[in-house]
Parts: sequence; C-alpha cells; structure tokens
Amino acid sequence: MSREKDFGITDVAAYAEWMKLPENVRKMLLANAFCVNCFVTSFAPGYAIRKEKYGLVIEGYCDKCGHEIARVCD
Repeated sequence: MSREKDFGITDVAAYAEWMKLPENVRKMLLANAFCVNCFVTSFAPGYAIRKEKYGLVIEGYCDKCGHEIARVCD
C-alpha cells in the first residue's frame, strides 16, 4: 500500500460545513464510497475535505486496499 499523497483537512470552510452535518450522516458518507480496485469501501483515517462548486469533496484512501478514492457530497 504505497501512499504518495498526504491527505488532511486543508479547507477550513469545508470542515465547518462538514461539521454541520449530523454525525450519523458523516459516518454514512465516509463508509459509503466506491473504490475501483475492490469495489466497496470506506475511507481510511487521514482523509481531506474541500469545498467545490457542486458540494463537499472527500479525498483519501480506501480502508480495505489503500487505493486513492474520492466522494462528492452534494
């Protein structure tokens, strides 16, 4: 499992918006992403959140196989 990028929360505004979501919704979003390597996944600790035009984007690594993954939360 080679990790070339270090992910972390880099967008303070995105983090503030993320924290407005109920905890159960945040957990559901982190546990429900798609990995092209193993097909079903959740984010490993150390993900990053940033705000984009269409909503929040979570970037990180698959908890199962370590492949890089992302999820848009609109």
